Amino acid sequence: MERRAVKEVLGLLKKAEKAVAGKTITAEKESRCVDALSQLKYIPLTVETLVSSNAGKLLRPWRNHPHKKIRDLASSVYESWAKLVAEAKKNQSLGEAKKTQTSALKSQEAKRELIRGKLHQGLCMVLEETEEGDITRELVEASDPAGVALRVEEALFNNWGPGRLDNHWKYRSLCFNINDPGNPDFRRKVLVGQVEPERIVGLMGRTRLELARTRAEMASNELQAEYERFEEISDRRRLIANTQEATTDQFKCGKCGKRETTYYQLQTRSADEPMTQYITCVSCQNRWKS
Repeated sequence: MERRAVKEVLGLLKKAEKAVAGKTITAEKESRCVDALSQLKYIPLTVETLVSSNAGKLLRPWRNHPHKKIRDLASSVYESWAKLVAEAKKNQSLGEAKKTQTSALKSQEAKRELIRGKLHQGLCMVLEETEEGDITRELVEASDPAGVALRVEEALFNNWGPGRLDNHWKYRSLCFNINDPGNPDFRRKVLVGQVEPERIVGLMGRTRLELARTRAEMASNELQAEYERFEEISDRRRLIANTQEATTDQFKCGKCGKRETTYYQLQTRSADEPMTQYITCVSCQNRWKS
């Protein structure tokens, strides 16, 4: 559900951007942009969705748009999101979040202390990476990197035990992902509680193969979008492979002029729109769609 909401938010923002592309913004372009932005109000969002999509950061430039209708609507949407974050911060127990001090990172076991230190180091990067005015900054400021690092390490230790040769790679992999300069999204999700310590244990899996299967969830938002795109392409290819072609003379080849063709249909658009027909000329192998 959350992934779907993220996709809808990013899709509408992209649609709004596309609507006003070009040097001149006509009334029609402005109307299409306003329509896309207004739909953002009706998507049921959670704080987790806002964090995952970076929606607040992406919407912020629209608040300074030269066209008043677009500017006012973007500000209205942004304010509604800001209220959502403020409410989440209000309900968060700051006393509990601040209860664990940095001194709690100290451990009697040198290896555990080293792991906590590396986790803490990565989580401390989140505040620097979150710009002033970002809709999630208050949540980040209210979070306790030291406490989160402690809870994550405890969950890992309780499930994996000490970092011996058989599971040392799990600790190394997690510390790398938390500190990866190219993956700020994952450490932000861990810090604000969107990815709980027990969930991290599950993501790492029991073997390297299981880790490979869940790596997308620890990837940046950009990489996750790429993974989804590849999955859609793979699904479509499988669908094409299982689709039977039919022979017909109703299509005329634009290359050789003959009507000896085969075709198949796929639903590439919304369900209420016609299916797309993929046609191949038997004579010259020319391909087109309609």
